[in-house]
Amino acid sequence: MRIGLLSDIHGNRHALEAVLVDAAAREIDAWWVLGDLAAIGPDPVGTVEVVANLPHAEFVRGNTDRYLLSDDRPPPHAAEVAENPKLLPLFALIQRSFAWTAGALAAHGWMDWLDGAAN
Repeated sequence: MRIGLLSDIHGNRHALEAVLVDAAAREIDAWWVLGDLAAIGPDPVGTVEVVANLPHAEFVRGNTDRYLLSDDRPPPHAAEVAENPKLLPLFALIQRSFAWTAGALAAHGWMDWLDGAAN
């Protein structure tokens, strides 16, 4: 049995599809998807659609998957920004990025799948 490993896709559907084309030639029987599926990249919805349809796939939740499903975020956190206001632009960028990705996934009905598939 050949097992394909996928990790840190980060919403990059085009790169994922290129990997899957290569994997098809290697006759992969099952997949282990090791998290960080959608956040940060340009096509979180398309990426999750592709990953969700992989045959015989097992999923593990990555840190960015956890960030999408909770109020947790990578640093800097609000308390750190309060101590160092120069961190505000980075804080705002991170908040917007995860809010945009979560909104896109929610609008297309993928948040529940992500919560259930990637434990």
